[in-house]
Amino acid sequence: MEDSSPPIQPISKRVKLRFPAIVLAIGLFFFLAIYLLYTGGLVTQKTEIYFRYSLIGLFLLSIISFFLFSGKQLDLFKKQTKKEYSLLLTSLMLLPIATLFSIDIGNYATGIFVGCALLYFILNRKLYQFNKIYLYLFLYAGLMTVGTIGTTKGFRFPDTALSFLVLPIAYTFFNLPRETLFKIAHFVFRAMIIYMVISVLYWWFNFLHLDSNFLDWITSKQCFNTTEMMEWENQTFLALGTLYGAHFFVTSWAYYYHPSYITLVLFFGLILGLYLLYKKKPIQTVTKFEIFSYVVLLFLLIALMESRIGLVNLLVILCATALYYIKLEASHFKTALITLAVIASASLFIMDDRIESFVFDNVRKTDYTLATNYIKDHFWWGTGFDEQKIGLTEQEELMKDVLPPIGRDKTYTHNQLLGNMVQYGIWGALVLIVFLVALIRYAVKTRSYLLQMFLLTIILFMMIEEPLYGQKGFTIFTVFLTFFIAVGESDKPRKSYIFDKGNISTI
Repeated sequence: MEDSSPPIQPISKRVKLRFPAIVLAIGLFFFLAIYLLYTGGLVTQKTEIYFRYSLIGLFLLSIISFFLFSGKQLDLFKKQTKKEYSLLLTSLMLLPIATLFSIDIGNYATGIFVGCALLYFILNRKLYQFNKIYLYLFLYAGLMTVGTIGTTKGFRFPDTALSFLVLPIAYTFFNLPRETLFKIAHFVFRAMIIYMVISVLYWWFNFLHLDSNFLDWITSKQCFNTTEMMEWENQTFLALGTLYGAHFFVTSWAYYYHPSYITLVLFFGLILGLYLLYKKKPIQTVTKFEIFSYVVLLFLLIALMESRIGLVNLLVILCATALYYIKLEASHFKTALITLAVIASASLFIMDDRIESFVFDNVRKTDYTLATNYIKDHFWWGTGFDEQKIGLTEQEELMKDVLPPIGRDKTYTHNQLLGNMVQYGIWGALVLIVFLVALIRYAVKTRSYLLQMFLLTIILFMMIEEPLYGQKGFTIFTVFLTFFIAVGESDKPRKSYIFDKGNISTI
């Protein structure tokens, strides 16, 4: 083992079963307690702020408790464990969780992790082989940099692409054993269970004082007036006036509420859990009950946030995972594939109209129409980096007599391919295709379940959002891509370079 990391202690079956049972029991207790408070008239818009802060405290207490338990399993608190090693693991454990919170928290967590990795390198003077697949991330960052030429802010290196550079480089500063990465992955998986339980409790509080109907909540895109909620004004980015969509009242306790990006992070947590369930060696960490609990909570959260792409992605991940592992058994693969194909075809035929209305909406139809017409007139080059709004607004003015008004300003196209072409013309499409094809080839070549499911999820997501446009998407994409690659590489030797007194030696 190349790094001075202690051996991983095995977890007993009783402990593995105890965690989800305790979390769900505590969640049920608070669920009932909130209802009792409601009957006493204490669940109101005015008391929401106190409940929100209480939930933040409960989440932090739960995460700290679980971190102390996981840290003990990783021997982080033993005297012989190097402090820089403990800092590195701590920052890596918390980094994926930070992507569920506000953009600033994700940025700070990224900076802390990179700083801890750099400190580890400085103290240990060992550099590990760089994975060449990351060169395609640099290529994409290069496109963004070139795209700033001629924009209103002028030529510069885009801040949003910084994670594309610093995170891959940070992983060359250390090399963690496979068992350690498995334990970190398990911590992330369980922390997301805690996040979902807290989110359900926050929704339950809001559901009661907003006096809504459950079926209407998950099916009718309800909006609510929240003029009496304290400190709610800083969450108005997606709101229309004082009206807020139902999804605001599910995860806003974490000061982030975009349904698509939240479910994207939770899907990556599910992928980690399914991977750990199958990879029983060298150490079994996840139980079927944990997976079941995770899927049920995730499905409930998707319904509460009315995330259409979330529902599709959940079904795709579960079906693709089943096929992936059935294929390893070979004998049942063809039967399973044919069965799923028949079910999918029958569903498309029977529910054609419902599927069309489920996938498309007026906002996205308008965005796609504006984007395609803008691209026709700007085939070779578009608006440049981060100026989709300017191009779409100009196109909307030209087509104001053709398109129906939707009552919202245009910000981006809600489609990664179209968004790239609006900014960079045909070159944006080519770089994106090369970028994705390279990642797909690498995932297939390495037979990495994590990367294959990651790419399947992100490509579906790119059809209705642009993860490679805003800071949140870049952070989520890079954090999980680099972590999944690190887990996949952990069972293979990595060439290292030792820097000692001006000399460089290779191992």
